[in-house]
Amino acid sequence: MGDIDNLKFFRIVDKQVRGAMQRVEAGLLPTAMRALYETGLPLKGYPVEGYYGKSPELTQYFSHIRTLQMNFSGRFGDAVRRLHGFYTNEVFGLGQAVATAINPEGAWFPDEPPAVISPMVDPLTVAVSKAGNNPATAYDDLTVGNIANVLEGVEYGKGLVGFGSLVDKTDRAETGEFNPVATTLARETTVLSAHVVTLRGMPQYKVSPEIEERGNGVVDAYNALFGEFGFDVRIPNITRRNAFGLEQDITEPYRCVRIFNLALPGTEPEYYHWGVILDGYRPRVIDFWRKSVITTDAFLRAPQNYTAKRRA
Repeated sequence: MGDIDNLKFFRIVDKQVRGAMQRVEAGLLPTAMRALYETGLPLKGYPVEGYYGKSPELTQYFSHIRTLQMNFSGRFGDAVRRLHGFYTNEVFGLGQAVATAINPEGAWFPDEPPAVISPMVDPLTVAVSKAGNNPATAYDDLTVGNIANVLEGVEYGKGLVGFGSLVDKTDRAETGEFNPVATTLARETTVLSAHVVTLRGMPQYKVSPEIEERGNGVVDAYNALFGEFGFDVRIPNITRRNAFGLEQDITEPYRCVRIFNLALPGTEPEYYHWGVILDGYRPRVIDFWRKSVITTDAFLRAPQNYTAKRRA
C-alpha cells in the first residue's frame, strides 16, 4: 500500500461520487421518462459517454437526459421541475449554461439554443471558452498549456471538476508541470451535467496578403511616429491570429467627414461630405452638400436627414 498523495485522494473522492451517482441516476430513470413525456419530445439517440454504457438502465437514463438537454419545449410538469432542480445544483458547476422554460434568465450562454434541462458551466467550460474563442486559431489555441493558464484564474466552485482543477493546480505548483489528470477524470465522471462549448461556424479570414502588409505598414508608421516623439504607445500588428479578437471591439461604422469646400464669390459657402451608413448589414457611403459642416455627432443624431436630401 503506497502513499496517498493529492491525486490519489482525488481519485478516492471521484470513485465515491461516481458510484453514488450511478445509483441515484438509476433511481431517477422513471422521473426522466416522465419528464420526456411531459414535454412531448421524442426520445433521440446520442453518443453514450462516460460510465453510462455500464448498464442498460444508465444508457436509457443518459439518452433521456441528453434529449432534454439538446432540445427545447415550453411544456413541463413536476418531473421536469425535479430534474431541473437536480441538475442546476451548484455541485455540478458555477451556473446554468443555457436558458430553459423554467429559468429563462441568467444563463451563461444566452445566445445558445434553449433546452428543457440545461447543462452546467464548470471551470473547464469557462477556461475552454476563453482559450478557444478565436475561430481562425482554435486548433492552435486549444492546448493543455493554454487552458492551464486560464484555469489558474477561474473560480472553482463546489463541484468535482473544480476540485480536480484545484488538485492539478496544486500539483503544478509543486512539480512545475501541468498534467490535468484530475480535471480530465472529473469531467468524464460529470459528462452528463457539464456544458460543452460549441464554436458555431468558422468565420474566414479573407484578407489579401497585400492588404495585410499595407495595413501593418500603416500601423508601423504610426508606431514609429509615436516613438520618435517619446510616446509609450504601440498599436499591435494585425494578423490572422488576433484579428477576430480585435474585431469584437469595433462599433457601428456611422461616420461623416467634410472633404470639399465650395466658396464662390457672392454666395454662401457649401460643404461636400461623405458619410457611412448601414444598408442592411453592410456599410454604404452616401454623399451630400450642406451649408454648414456636419460632424459625425450631428450625423449620428439623424442619418436619415442626409440620405433623403443630397443638397439642402
